Amino acid sequence: MGQSIERLRIAVDGVSHALAPLEHADDLRRQVLAAVHAGGGFLTVTTDDGSKLSILVTPATSATISVVTVHLQEDTADAQQAAWAPPSINYDDDDTPFDVI
Repeated sequence: MGQSIERLRIAVDGVSHALAPLEHADDLRRQVLAAVHAGGGFLTVTTDDGSKLSILVTPATSATISVVTVHLQEDTADAQQAAWAPPSINYDDDDTPFDVI
């Protein structure tokens, strides 16, 4: 069976945000519940582009956390051909990679 990753999203009052791979659904659930029980609080998450997002969560906030499993091809991590990869260069004994421009 191939590799897979989980993509996490949070939707707050109808606005959806794709989250970074380091975010975890269980942690987000706990943080949202803690903010609601406290009467309100900020939930800080990292989005998939690396920016930080602080969301004010109150008892009136509608928040949905979703997890989607994405299946990857076995030959590449991003499920696409690595066409961007430079060609392999063989060096002679007298050459070093620093000699090649």
